[in-house]
Amino acid sequence: MHFGRELPDFNKLAFKKITHLNIAFVNPDSTGRLAIPNGMDSVIQVAHRYGVKVRASIGGGSHNPYYAVY
Repeated sequence: MHFGRELPDFNKLAFKKITHLNIAFVNPDSTGRLAIPNGMDSVIQVAHRYGVKVRASIGGGSHNPYYAVY
């Protein structure tokens, strides 16, 4: 799901039919904290109300300057 300017009504999603929600992608910021994409906090709250476990893929999607280069 791609979020445009307006967030969708997450209560309309079929959370009753899933057990897990996977978020792609979460990347660290300059301090090393994981930065949740805009709007994801809302969908995570609704998912948790339905007992859905939320997981996130760390890294990927695009280059992140805060990963170490070896």
